[in-house]
Amino acid sequence: MSLRIADAVRSSAGMAGLAGVVLAGGLTAATPPAVAAGDQTGGAAVTVTKSAQTGAQTESQTGPDAGTGTGASVAETTPAALALLAQPGLPELPVLDRTLSPNSPEGRMATLVRDRVVGAISMLGSLTTGDIIATDGPIMAEPSADGGVRVTFKDLTIRAYSSTGAPVVMAAGDLVVDASDADSGGAVAYTFSVPGPVQLYQNGLRIGAIAMDRFLAEGLIDPEAPMMGRDSVVVDGLRLDVDAGEGEPVFVTVESLIATADSDIVEDGMIDGAVSMTLGDLRTGRGERSPTVRIAETELISTYEAVPGTWKQVIDLVAATTRLPTEKEVLALYSQLMRDTTLGISDGSIESTGIEFFITSDDSVTIDRVFMDSEVAEPQDDDPASGRISMALDGLRTKGATLDDGVDLGAFRFDMDGEGLNSAALRLFMADMMDVAATIETPVPGEPPPPLPPGLENQMLTQVARLAKDLDIGQAEWSMSLAGLAVRDEGEAVFGLGSMTTNGRWDENDAGLVDLPGRWELADLLIVDQDNGLPIRMDSLVMETLTEDFDLASLRSMAVLAMDSFRATGQPPEPGAVQAIADGMVFGGGFTDLSVKGVRIGTDQTPMGGLESSALRIEADAAPADVDVTDARVRFDMAGLDTGPMAAAAVPSDILPKAAGLSLDMTDVPLPALTRQSFDFDALMTGPEPVLFGNQAFMDLIRTHKPTFDVDGISVTAPAYDIDGAGEIITDPASPLMFGGGVSFTVSGLDETLAVVQERARTDPSLQEAVLVLVALRGLGRVEEPGAHVFDLTLSAEQGVLINEVPMGMLMMAGPGATPGQPGTPAPAPAQPAPAQ
Repeated sequence: MSLRIADAVRSSAGMAGLAGVVLAGGLTAATPPAVAAGDQTGGAAVTVTKSAQTGAQTESQTGPDAGTGTGASVAETTPAALALLAQPGLPELPVLDRTLSPNSPEGRMATLVRDRVVGAISMLGSLTTGDIIATDGPIMAEPSADGGVRVTFKDLTIRAYSSTGAPVVMAAGDLVVDASDADSGGAVAYTFSVPGPVQLYQNGLRIGAIAMDRFLAEGLIDPEAPMMGRDSVVVDGLRLDVDAGEGEPVFVTVESLIATADSDIVEDGMIDGAVSMTLGDLRTGRGERSPTVRIAETELISTYEAVPGTWKQVIDLVAATTRLPTEKEVLALYSQLMRDTTLGISDGSIESTGIEFFITSDDSVTIDRVFMDSEVAEPQDDDPASGRISMALDGLRTKGATLDDGVDLGAFRFDMDGEGLNSAALRLFMADMMDVAATIETPVPGEPPPPLPPGLENQMLTQVARLAKDLDIGQAEWSMSLAGLAVRDEGEAVFGLGSMTTNGRWDENDAGLVDLPGRWELADLLIVDQDNGLPIRMDSLVMETLTEDFDLASLRSMAVLAMDSFRATGQPPEPGAVQAIADGMVFGGGFTDLSVKGVRIGTDQTPMGGLESSALRIEADAAPADVDVTDARVRFDMAGLDTGPMAAAAVPSDILPKAAGLSLDMTDVPLPALTRQSFDFDALMTGPEPVLFGNQAFMDLIRTHKPTFDVDGISVTAPAYDIDGAGEIITDPASPLMFGGGVSFTVSGLDETLAVVQERARTDPSLQEAVLVLVALRGLGRVEEPGAHVFDLTLSAEQGVLINEVPMGMLMMAGPGATPGQPGTPAPAPAQPAPAQ
């Protein structure tokens, strides 16, 4: 984790300088080498003294702004650091004074210090062949009064990123390390300070500097592994300035930094370690008057254990003490270790508080707290690989008088735990991709980039296809929640959410089938229609889902087939090949439950309708690969429907529905066959108007499998009436309608409904036709008990749709005033409007 932080600094400002090397030395000692090369520095023990020969400022750089990175606008004569690097025959790594005997106490301690400093710089900087760590003359050492040794790196200078053609040069001045033998174990204790500044150059021009008010550190160097040991660092007043081209320089300041680290090779040969770091008042921006980011405090904690000792080979290679490695050597070593070596156990967390991002000098986004915690475990024994990640955010707010748009969020949480991921397949994929990357030639600065190796894309597709085939996803559980979300547009609220919680899991079995349960719950939802400003509020929305036996294995096979086809021919696979896999798919079953409560449209002063509650459940059974049909069910209930004043103004409120329900059971529904045939790409790839799946194919499935639809209950309720129905619809391929059977409806309160509509029609002529329809229905209905009219809706192969044995066509031709086949029931005379007052 510490390396990722260091890399972020390098990416934004070149290389942060030797002060960053020293800082990372204290931090990176506790990050496993499997995570990042160069993450085992363990804390280079150095003192920087201001040197008149390295990075010396001209008169134009003195004064209050000296050392703040005025960049290319400052003209300099050739600095001593650049002159040092221009010396012919300069070795890529500095050497110790040859008069020192490695067998003497001073020589032994000086050797450990030299290896620690040089290794830390090369590791953090990811230095490779072509880069240089140089000193003006050999590294010197002299005995100190306490029996130790003082080691001096005169005019320490680093050139990094030479392969880019625009290397960064850092001039650190004289670095001094005070070292002595520790009390036991042969370890070497050290202390150091860094006055600074460290000067930064590029293309022969000074581009920035790193300065510190105070830098104090101490620790122990392990004689068996100089890049490991124990470290502590305290820094005050750290400042980095870098010229970013036009405009003012980019700056990064840290008021205080405290870091501790400990790393060791334990008795069983495993690597263990821990690191902690606290940053106080981090600021970054461009120009002193316009800071863009402020973070009051950041705390980082990272531990690792049971990391196989073979990963130390990475440290030995990239923490170069004899020669800098080539990029291909690093890739080759990583590839070798990734194939056969587990990663161990690592746990890390980072927490930042008091965060503020400035959009302008007056407008900003603030976050009270951000927290992230993660754990990755790949033990050497038979225990499955596992992992965990947690994230939290508190108090996000947009601030500023000129901000019309904004987002506020009270809190956010995310957690995931999993195990059983095929980590060996993932490591093998990474190793293979490193081998592919190693075949790409590094561009020569100033020359056109070399062509990519032949077959590169095919190699990459081969590795991706194998990963898709072999990467079992195991099991995992996750949850996410947020509270207090508000979105504004042009100063007005357009969306709000009191809270949201969601959770779920997945579980893949040996056959590649996955179960996916999940739940979503929203409370206090607000949506404002931006066209009319009408708010829609909802007390709660709950959705619960379950997918059983989702056929991930077949989807993997389709993905592999597609990649193999593109690799071999450059074309998609033959449609029939995809369909062959689809024909063997398991149809995943499950259900979806959706519940809504407390919907209100409009405001309390101007209500426009709403809904008290509704619930919907859709459910289907899973089907094996050789079964084309399944059973499914639909359940729906709705209560407390308020259609609002506009609907009540159009028709009497007593006839507007208030509740409804449906219970439907479906048997032998060809959903599995429909799903599998949706992968039939023949129609998509051919024909003048290709379609993925046509209506004719769907109807053919219906004719073949003859599903039935059992309506256990259907109901509609209003103040004036109740409608209840039940029946069965069957598939009848011989019928022009394609279906047979029917549903019987019982309407209670039809007379009352007619009376209500007749009364309203006296003042609203638009309801006259509705009166005629209701009269016709009353005459058509079969009265089996007082106040209840029965309507049998039948699907007939010979006569079409019948209502109480009367064809629907005859009803439509006869008009609403009479019932065909029965004595007509004359309609009442049209109501006349009341005389004008």
